[in-house]
Amino acid sequence: MEQHAQKSTAHFWIWSGALWLGMSSMFFLTRAILHDDWLRALGFTCMVDGLAFLVIIALKFAYERMQCRNGFSLRTAGSLVGLSCLGSVLLSSVAFGFVRLTGWWIPGWTPLEEILLRFLLYWLTFLAASFLYFWLLADSDARRGQQEADEARAEATRTELLLLRAQLDPHFLFNSLNGIATLVPTDPAKASVLIHQLSRYLRYSLDRRHQDSARISEEIAAMETYLEIEKTRFGDNLVISVLCEPPSPSRRVPCFLLQPLVENAVKHGFATATPPLQVSLRVRETPRDLRIVVTNSGRLVGRARGLGLDVLRRRLQLHYPGRHRFRIRENQGQVVCTLIVRGEP
Repeated sequence: MEQHAQKSTAHFWIWSGALWLGMSSMFFLTRAILHDDWLRALGFTCMVDGLAFLVIIALKFAYERMQCRNGFSLRTAGSLVGLSCLGSVLLSSVAFGFVRLTGWWIPGWTPLEEILLRFLLYWLTFLAASFLYFWLLADSDARRGQQEADEARAEATRTELLLLRAQLDPHFLFNSLNGIATLVPTDPAKASVLIHQLSRYLRYSLDRRHQDSARISEEIAAMETYLEIEKTRFGDNLVISVLCEPPSPSRRVPCFLLQPLVENAVKHGFATATPPLQVSLRVRETPRDLRIVVTNSGRLVGRARGLGLDVLRRRLQLHYPGRHRFRIRENQGQVVCTLIVRGEP
């Protein structure tokens, strides 16, 4: 807030100085040409217009106090017009007194016309400086409000991502523990292997619990571990295939971006496919985007909803707004899930 106020004040002095410098230059040239005395015109300008800049300073301090108490209102606008008028009367009086002493009347003008002209010029200048102050103040407030809103949205996004990930990880853990519980009575050795595989996968999850993104190569390795877990559970009833071109080391994606796609293929594939279930993961990187395709044998049932996919859709909106395509369709006895993302998350 203080930084915005300092910028607003600096801009006010820059613009006010430029405004008054331009007006003073015009007044100086007019006096010098009318009276053909450049030195006296310079002295007149320095005295009168220097006093005018002091009036601007006084107006600024007056507006600061008014704004702190009431903000900008009709009463403030009336005070702005009135104080500008008062400053113009003061400056016009000083200028008129100097002209009477020196005899520097404008040729062909009556004293009343000259007084009114000076008053109008000074009043318009003070009004311009006054409105400039309040415009810069309003602009500063708007920028500060926008910055605070952006920071609030960013914090809300970070919090929402943490909540979404908290929903996703227990969902996967619940399914895996159910599988282990099923194997323990019938095949303790296989259950032991599954526990070690699950431990390795959860280690990956814990190591990235405070990270929003990971390298795509790490995500692929984690999915291979996940599929090994499922292969241990289901044996010959599951055929898996992972085909991924070596990705760029710098390519990053949100943590656990692939997991709901693969989990959904296994879960719903077993519900609709004739054994053995075939699941494949394909990842291909291009200079423009990253293409992820997960397929499983079986049929597409319903609208392809569920906790994992709902969370994935929301994460895509947060990480890749307007930069992703996500589609699930059935094609010749297979369910094909295609995800394309562009840029960094």
